[in-house]
Parts: sequence; structure tokens; C-alpha cells
Amino acid sequence: MNDEITVSQRFVYDPWEFENGDGLYLEPVETDIKRENETSIAVKFRKEGDYWVQISGNSIDGLDGDYGIQTLHTLNKKYKPDELQVTAKMCMTRMKKQGMTEKVLSTPLNELSPEEFAFRLVDEMVNCEWKAQADYIMSLVGPERKPLCKGVKNTWGKILYPK
Repeated sequence: MNDEITVSQRFVYDPWEFENGDGLYLEPVETDIKRENETSIAVKFRKEGDYWVQISGNSIDGLDGDYGIQTLHTLNKKYKPDELQVTAKMCMTRMKKQGMTEKVLSTPLNELSPEEFAFRLVDEMVNCEWKAQADYIMSLVGPERKPLCKGVKNTWGKILYPK
């Protein structure tokens, strides 16, 4: 089943190995800043079921060493944006700056709006050293997420990771 989700990842490679050696073996790059004398390509992947499937460029021949797991984690991270959680945290910060903490602490719980109650709960969790639980609650903000992919395939359908 195709989730119609595509992401792009930049890789570096050895042009001599590509032309004369074993083929196109890529190394994922975390940044878009190009290093001197570096040969790189951007490759697009589409989420298909449990796999990221390459949909652009020359077909990747392999991902050496830890590059397979690095590529999988990077693609999954790009697929799982946390924009809604960031927005919710920004709202919490704005509400705090506008004096919401004092208001909700001075109002009986049964008189708080749902938004004020949620603010009070999360704010108190953070202040009581329960930040991990507060982060978990904030992670529930937004639409249901589909499961992350478990592997990477090239354009020919060959599984590159896990091997």
C-alpha cells in the first residue's frame, strides 16, 4: 500500500567506484552543506508499506557498514515531523508569558476550560520533574501517525537494509 509520502536524502559517493568499481554505494549526509571535493546526489524515496523505496536517480547498489541503519533512521525522522507538537509547545510558552500559570493555579479545577486544564496539567508536570510524562502527553497532539518503515529498497526492489 502506498502512503503517498516522499522524502529526499542527500548522499555522498565515490565516483571512481561508481564508474569502475563495485557500483553506487552511498553514505547518507545529515547536512545540506557540501564539503570540498565531495560528489553528492539527492535521492527521493517513497514510503511503500514497511519500506522506503528509491524513486529517483541511478539505482543504489548498496549501503555499507552502518549506512543502512543511518539511512533508515534519517528517512523515518523526515517522515515523522513534529510540527504540531512544536506548535503546542510554543502555545504553552506564550500562555505562560501571558500569566496563564497564575490564572489556572488560582481557579478551582472544575471551573477551568479544557484548554486551561490541559495547560495546568502539563505545566505542573514540567515543574514537578515529570518532564518525560509531559513530553509524552505533548506527543499525542496531532493526527494519528502511521508506523515507521523497517527497511530500504532500491529502484529494482532489492532490499538494501536490513541485509
